[in-house]
Amino acid sequence: MLHVSSMIAYGFLSFILAFFNKALFEIAKFRNNLFVISTQLSFILISFHVLVYFRRITVPVMTKNEFNTLIIPSVFFCLSTVLSLQALMQLNVAVYVIIKRCTPALTFLLSAIVLKEQKLNLKTGFCVLTITLGAAITSTGDVAYHFQSYAIGSFSVIFHSLYLLTVQRCSEQRTSNDVLYINSLLSLPMIVAFMITSSHELSNVKSYDGYSTAKFW
Repeated sequence: MLHVSSMIAYGFLSFILAFFNKALFEIAKFRNNLFVISTQLSFILISFHVLVYFRRITVPVMTKNEFNTLIIPSVFFCLSTVLSLQALMQLNVAVYVIIKRCTPALTFLLSAIVLKEQKLNLKTGFCVLTITLGAAITSTGDVAYHFQSYAIGSFSVIFHSLYLLTVQRCSEQRTSNDVLYINSLLSLPMIVAFMITSSHELSNVKSYDGYSTAKFW
């Protein structure tokens, strides 16, 4: 039953997060995706250390081996997240979710390459294909087709699949908590570096005048 409750919680939170991010971009007019990602990663790391303080969990020590093992998945995670939010800025939530539904199909196909010892299961493949076909059929009703956003969303799906597979291959001896913590620890500096080198991100964050509004919060 623990797995069922975890799946329900994950499904609900991942679904509702798209609406919150879209509301932040469109209703609050805060269109700074790199700052949003860095804030979310910071929240994860702070949460871990709060739980460590209360002795609810432990966190792994970052070693050279941990760094070398998980740096590639973290790069894929950063690229996937940045491109995903960039696509969400232009697409409505329904179409965005449809594009993200293609991730299982690509992950299934790439699993035989990245996870070399794994053989493709035809029953699983049929289920994944059915989901993807349903998403593709649904997307034909998008009257406001935006090619660039579809392309960005597609690249985010590719990098998300690569992240899922590489992190699975690299973290067989680690807990999910360890992987989440290390990935956040490695990803945050990369996202901050992207944000600093971005031509407008920091200036837009500084000049945004809606921080005191209820709409933003």
